[in-house]
Amino acid sequence: GTIAAPKAVKGTKNSAKTAVYKNGKMIAVYKSRVEAAKETGVYVGYVIACIKGYVDSCKGLVFRDL
Repeated sequence: GTIAAPKAVKGTKNSAKTAVYKNGKMIAVYKSRVEAAKETGVYVGYVIACIKGYVDSCKGLVFRDL
């Protein structure tokens, strides 16, 4: 048989919702950093760098974990 991939544990960074802000206002909430990256067209590495505070914003957007 096949082995199922492990599911993300609730409460870990892998399952954290990601909020997107523009001009100081929340414009969207995504179920993950990857989804936020795909939907906004920002490379996921930049999304994570923004969340961790390495960069202030990406393409005029600010990303934060909820």
